[in-house]
Amino acid sequence: MLRNKWFGHLMIIFTQVVLGVNIPITRDLLLNYLSPMGYIGVRAVGAALFFWTIQRNPAFLPCIHTGEECGSKTPTLFF
Repeated sequence: MLRNKWFGHLMIIFTQVVLGVNIPITRDLLLNYLSPMGYIGVRAVGAALFFWTIQRNPAFLPCIHTGEECGSKTPTLFF
C-alpha cells in the first residue's frame, strides 16, 4: 500500500510539471510561430495520429482486436 501511495504522489508531481512546462511553451508558440487556429489544428492532428497509432497496434488493446474477454492484465481505458 505504501508503494502505491508514493507512486501516486510521484505521478501527480510529474503531471503538474508537464502541465507547468506546457504553459510557457504554448505562450511562445502562440506569440511567435502559430495562430490560435493553427495551434488547435496541430493539436487535433497530433491527437488523431496518436489515437490512430494506438488503434492500429493490437499489442496495446489485445482484447478489443481479438474479441476475447478482457482480463486483469489488459490496460484500462478511460474515456
